[in-house]
Amino acid sequence: SALRFSDVLIADYASGIELARALGEGTVHARLKIIILTPNDKGCEIRFALERGVAGYLLSGCPLDFLCASVRAVQQGTRYFSPGVTQRLAESMSAEPLTAREEAVLRLVIDGLCNKAIAGRLGVAVGTVKTHLKAVFDKLGVASRTQAVIAVARRGMLGTACP
Repeated sequence: SALRFSDVLIADYASGIELARALGEGTVHARLKIIILTPNDKGCEIRFALERGVAGYLLSGCPLDFLCASVRAVQQGTRYFSPGVTQRLAESMSAEPLTAREEAVLRLVIDGLCNKAIAGRLGVAVGTVKTHLKAVFDKLGVASRTQAVIAVARRGMLGTACP
């Protein structure tokens, strides 16, 4: 059987997401395959693009070989991700989920509250806040509040700075 190629478009993140939306609505040619080339490497942004049907995702500055390989793979009907994207996606999906209370504590940490203020806001003891923070640190594989905030931002957890 003859190999049938589809059209492949390489776009930045915003344009790629908009085109994927149009593709889903049927306003763009159905065989169009979209590859996003972007500096955006947050797990939630990558997942958001995949959920909208983007076929490839590369980080800006990737080697030309990756770009060529992505076009070939997508033309043949498979998805393609550069190694950095694959790593970020794996990190965002492999993290043990936080409980609702751990998320609430972490959101207040992100808002800049100290343990005493978090305890007051949630109506719990300071020791309880510390227990929740220790569980958050263990689940994220971090050792401090700052590292926890950075980890959730990178992984796109809690909807931090993602679409």
